[in-house]
Amino acid sequence: MIEQIGVNILIPIGVFLFLIVGSYLVSDTAFRDVIKRRGEGQ
Repeated sequence: MIEQIGVNILIPIGVFLFLIVGSYLVSDTAFRDVIKRRGEGQ
């Protein structure tokens, strides 16, 4: 019972953290790419 509750709490938290880290990495690389292109454009 207690283990089941722990799993039900840990899985959504893990997925949530995975989404946050993934979106952060994607936006970070896209942001650097935009800066690089602006630097080359000027």
